Amino acid sequence: MFLIGVAIFLFGVFMSYLITGGHLSAFVLLPLIMLQILSIVGVLAATRSFKVFAVGLYAAIFSKKEVSKETLDQSVSLFRLLSKITMLSSLIWFIYCVIHIFGSIGDMSVLLSSLTTSIVGPFWGLVLVAGVFEPLVFILKKRRKTLRRQKQRD
Repeated sequence: MFLIGVAIFLFGVFMSYLITGGHLSAFVLLPLIMLQILSIVGVLAATRSFKVFAVGLYAAIFSKKEVSKETLDQSVSLFRLLSKITMLSSLIWFIYCVIHIFGSIGDMSVLLSSLTTSIVGPFWGLVLVAGVFEPLVFILKKRRKTLRRQKQRD
């Protein structure tokens, strides 16, 4: 099942590469990456959760770190929130680019660049969600289960 998911992902990247005209630089549009990062930092600042983010990230990477169940619960809910916010910002960017595409139907060069940015924005959002936030949620939930088992044994 994992290999099928990887194959579909690689097919999507290849098709996006073909649609963008074979310009690999279109995948590294710095404003799109910054949009994703700024939305994450904005949520962390608004919820004042930098410490929960850091502790959750540290707990996911280093399994020897002692973390309470409440901190793990907070980290899981924070990473889920960041996942949703990332997808929301990708959707907003996609809608903006689609509106821009409809406004520039006559000019083909603007049309292709808008099409490129409308594809790449959600791509980076999916990379963050599927490659960072959801695996962190999975790791922290697994760690929370092991904490429960240890407490039941004691």
